[in-house]
Amino acid sequence: METVVSMSAAMMLLSGIGGTLVIATRATDPNLVPAAGTAAGISLVERLTSDLNYAVALPVQSPYMLEATVEDQDGDGLQESISYLWWSDTGELARGVGDADTLPIGEAAKLEFTYDSYNANEDGTTELQWLSLNKENTGPLAEAKLNGNNAYGVYFRPVLPTVAVAWSITRVRLWMRSEGNTNGALAMDVHSANDHSLPDVLIQSTSASEQDFQAEFAETQIKFTSIGRLAANRGACVTLRNIGSSTAGVLAYGTPSKTTPGSALLVSKDNGRSWELDPDSDLWIEVFGHYYDSRGNCFGSVYLTSVNVTMVAHESTDSVVRTLIPLRNQPRAILP
Repeated sequence: METVVSMSAAMMLLSGIGGTLVIATRATDPNLVPAAGTAAGISLVERLTSDLNYAVALPVQSPYMLEATVEDQDGDGLQESISYLWWSDTGELARGVGDADTLPIGEAAKLEFTYDSYNANEDGTTELQWLSLNKENTGPLAEAKLNGNNAYGVYFRPVLPTVAVAWSITRVRLWMRSEGNTNGALAMDVHSANDHSLPDVLIQSTSASEQDFQAEFAETQIKFTSIGRLAANRGACVTLRNIGSSTAGVLAYGTPSKTTPGSALLVSKDNGRSWELDPDSDLWIEVFGHYYDSRGNCFGSVYLTSVNVTMVAHESTDSVVRTLIPLRNQPRAILP
């Protein structure tokens, strides 16, 4: 049985993110016995909580790894880097500090982190951030090149509160890398869609240059400058296509055993003119946005991810510290 553990003690001010951090974690057992090489009597969750109490930034957040920059712990006056990832040999969660050896610290099927990043938007609104580490995600699983006529995307349909009459997508974060081209470029489009249908009406579009991507797989954020709204009962297809003269970048996606129920990979061989569904795979992608009430007011934030299924919506508040909806009460599937 999975147990939800609230890490309320891990509230802190992040100078790198610019806001209050609220973290919760889910593990198969919060009282795990530490593996060899860890401090006796300290459980996995206790170790994680202790590390994050000193965090000033989270520079790496991927489906298979979390890296935290923490304040000086050994007296040398320098900040340190602590990483959590899955130990591929045994399936245990491993912990590494700086350049020291990474050691397994305990068994867990999944860890999930939730935190609120304040002052994230120019208009003063805030958006929920989410990270889920899954035992099956031990590294970049597969690559999809945005070259020639190849185009990819993912379908979502959020489960929104009853007050919502519309929702929007403001930015997308995905895991990709550059192929080293100077003239590569991609277009990211948002289409309305129902159920697992293919892209319908174009809602909004933006573009990005491959020169802005890193050489290795890393999280890449793309923002929309013009925001359209979707009806609360409508889903969306977020698609990426090549618009340059060479490869526009390389996307990370999941294999059949890693796919998330309720989302689906979209594949096109003719640069987006026609699409096919690949229900056994998923892009590593996260979608951020808002939902709105009948008066058109922004009532809360929306978070969607194709990695390890999740959809979160919560009310806006002016309070400095926001109380998050408990993880166990969240809708666990994007679609019924």
